[in-house]
Amino acid sequence: METFSTTDVVKILDVKYPRLREWIDRGYLTPFVKPEGSGSRTLFSFKDLCLAKVFLYLINMGYSRNEASDCVNAIATVDFVVKDFAVITYHVGDIKPKTALINKETFEGVPGSILMGGNRFKGAVIINLAEVRRDIESCIEAL
Repeated sequence: METFSTTDVVKILDVKYPRLREWIDRGYLTPFVKPEGSGSRTLFSFKDLCLAKVFLYLINMGYSRNEASDCVNAIATVDFVVKDFAVITYHVGDIKPKTALINKETFEGVPGSILMGGNRFKGAVIINLAEVRRDIESCIEAL
């Protein structure tokens, strides 16, 4: 499995090193290999890079770091590499978002009212995971 250093991640995400380090230290992002002390390396998998990209995207949309981390953790629990979209929904009274990972064919057949979930619907974000993967792959090639 190919792994990537924090230097690679900083370049791929176009963020400053202290910001990335803070996200890791506070548990918002979980690298494939966590540092085990001073001088040890932090390594990220391709999936970690994609999740970090989604995290950054959500923060840039105005989500708090905790909310973005909750969404990323929900996406991380399944093999999202074969899915095209992540649908993240919030309903009144929800403590954490609900996340569904679906393929393009499934998404095109789902009526909007089902995604919204009735009168308790508060908001939704649809993330094109296929595009996130392509963007990360392109950035890796440019390293």
